Amino acid sequence: MRNIEVKRNGETVATLDLYSFLLQGDKSKDSQLMPEDVLFVPPIGPMVGVAGNVERPAIYEMKGRTRLSEAIKMAGGATADAYLQRVQVERVSQRKSKVVLDLDLQRIKGKDDIVLEDGDLVKVYPIANYVANQITLQGNVRRPGTYEWRNGLRVRDILRNYDALLPDTLLDYALVERRIPPDYHQEYRTFNLQAVLSGRDEHENILLEPYDTVTVLNKWAVVEKESVRITGAVNQPGEFYFKPNMKLSDLLKLAGGMKKYAFTQTAELTRVVPTETGPRTEQISVSPAAAMDGDSLYDISLQKDDYLFVRAVPEWQLYRKVSVTGEVKFPGDYALQKGEKLSSLLVRAGGYTNKAYLRGATFVRQSVKDQQQKQITDMADRLMRELLASTAADVGAELDPQQAQIDSIQAKQKKIFIDSLKGVQAKGRVVLRLEDPKRLKGTPSDLELEDGDQLYVPSNPQAVQVIGAVYNQTSFVYEPDKDWSYYVDRSGGYTATADSGKIYILKVDGTAVQPGGGIFWSASASRWQTGLNGKMEPGDTVVVPDQLDKIAWLKNTKDLTTILYQIAVGAGVLLRL
Repeated sequence: MRNIEVKRNGETVATLDLYSFLLQGDKSKDSQLMPEDVLFVPPIGPMVGVAGNVERPAIYEMKGRTRLSEAIKMAGGATADAYLQRVQVERVSQRKSKVVLDLDLQRIKGKDDIVLEDGDLVKVYPIANYVANQITLQGNVRRPGTYEWRNGLRVRDILRNYDALLPDTLLDYALVERRIPPDYHQEYRTFNLQAVLSGRDEHENILLEPYDTVTVLNKWAVVEKESVRITGAVNQPGEFYFKPNMKLSDLLKLAGGMKKYAFTQTAELTRVVPTETGPRTEQISVSPAAAMDGDSLYDISLQKDDYLFVRAVPEWQLYRKVSVTGEVKFPGDYALQKGEKLSSLLVRAGGYTNKAYLRGATFVRQSVKDQQQKQITDMADRLMRELLASTAADVGAELDPQQAQIDSIQAKQKKIFIDSLKGVQAKGRVVLRLEDPKRLKGTPSDLELEDGDQLYVPSNPQAVQVIGAVYNQTSFVYEPDKDWSYYVDRSGGYTATADSGKIYILKVDGTAVQPGGGIFWSASASRWQTGLNGKMEPGDTVVVPDQLDKIAWLKNTKDLTTILYQIAVGAGVLLRL
């Protein structure tokens, strides 16, 4: 770009330096071209890079001897924020390594204005990014920011009066963070802000230095905010900031007022009073209605940490609902009356349809579900303690490394087994005997209903299910007068791991019985009973369990069968190992 030639008839008739045009706008040496002229652009000449705080950082082609000041001039000169006391030239030395030269651009004259070489890189650095004469004001003030520092500047020169502060300012003290040379470590200076603003103590009006940071604190940032609390039958219960001269009615209004079912005649205000022997708790009876009416006798002044409990009217509950589904004439969700029983609900639902199968009715209650879930969790925890205790004893006493490894694997299997037990969810089913509403009335099954109860009356399933250690787990069409063994045979008979002595029948009404002799657990009676005959009903399930002793690590658990059985019946689900 520095030596473009115009050739005519084999001779150079003109040369052009494009930098004169590009950098200075000078085209005086631009010659007119003729037919057959040749423009010859030679390879680029020596180059220098100019980077950093210049107007046009770029790579420039040099022409002849180019000095440092000329290169920076080609780059448009240094910017306003360039640090001229240190301009660095990075240079390749003898094609072996790189060296740097630091120069003061303000003093380069004569020989100090060095001649640049091909491949040089000129770096112009910025000035330091800080303000030399500033202080900073921050915190609970109206106009935070940086301020000019000057000799003799004091705190009151930037905090002139109370108007400079935001509400809730801590007036007892404020902070000055100061950098102390030579290592510029940080130290604190404190002053009484109230004394400074009032002018009563000039000693507190400390002298400021460059880079000081003045911090004004919000008092609630360093002091626990005082509060009062309200709960109960109010629209927005919670915790509210305590204010001086705060009244009972103020707290009730902050809570959005009382709900329509609030007992407005009396409420309980709890107050903690500090004494020399410790805190003393007082309960004060107040009248929210009188306080809201503006009666000064009852609209008492509150103290910090007061706690107000607004009661609801006795036994208030807007709606208590139960669900009736299945084979009733009018299924749906019904709102309960106080003390209403199951027979009354069935009358309201129109009674049963002609398809109703009363033996298979399912009644679910949340309180029973919670109790069952607790029992399942307790039994699973108990089983875990037994299994882990036996594992620890076995592993600790084992001398054979191979057997110890086997014991360790069994311990992991136990953990997986116990985790699966803990995942069992209770159903909350209550076993009852449904009858016509008139005959049901007054019987033990005529339960008083609770909120959330669910009654499902199915149609006759006309099927019997066989599950467990049989070759074909499936359902079969119910055949009268056939016992459980008939359905087991139709399922292909027992597998090699079946425990034929522990078969039980999960009846359609939720009870579990063991056919023939033996002892079994009755969920309806909540006790152990002797076995019954094997007569089947539609909806019954025959359960053929596996032999637990096929799993070696289960041999040491004495009552595992009992625990699993209770979990299965109590949860209304079937477990299979």
